[in-house]
Amino acid sequence: MPGDKIIYIPDVVLNEIPLNRPVAVDDEITEILDKCYTGNDFMDLCDGDAKLAERLFWYCDWQHPSSALNEVTDDEEDV
Repeated sequence: MPGDKIIYIPDVVLNEIPLNRPVAVDDEITEILDKCYTGNDFMDLCDGDAKLAERLFWYCDWQHPSSALNEVTDDEEDV
């Protein structure tokens, strides 16, 4: 899972990521990329715990991983 390639993009509508027009302004590109997550981002959120990072990745389906992390760790504690 670690790596610097984008592997997850949260909900494009809620994050106002344009889908129907080109993006050419550097500031807008940077803003969009800041909303995307790499494998390294997941690892960082999970303090290097690869198993937790993978569970978090598969758990996320629209939200930002940072907002879903507590739900994933709470699920783990219930097991």
